[in-house]
Amino acid sequence: TTANSTTTTSTTTSTTTTTPPVTTEPYFILGDINADGSVDSSDASLVLAEYAKIQTGGAGAFTDIQCKAADVNKDNLTDSSDASKILAYYAMISTGKEPTWD
Repeated sequence: TTANSTTTTSTTTSTTTTTPPVTTEPYFILGDINADGSVDSSDASLVLAEYAKIQTGGAGAFTDIQCKAADVNKDNLTDSSDASKILAYYAMISTGKEPTWD
């Protein structure tokens, strides 16, 4: 007499859902002052206008986010150096080169 045995395998799959951490830092693109999704000469013009206001004793009009987006050289200032770097970045994009902030 032969005994038949049956093996049953059961698989349980568990799914874990993770919630991304909440950040208080708003999203912005470095160099994109007008938040239109691209870094271009319009952004550099906005930086130069803001810089001119500040240099002539006026109050700056940029929001905190715009200030962060404008400070491409990370010196905590919005000035002509940032505008120049934005234009250089835009030139790289326009000529098909890989853009960098260097």
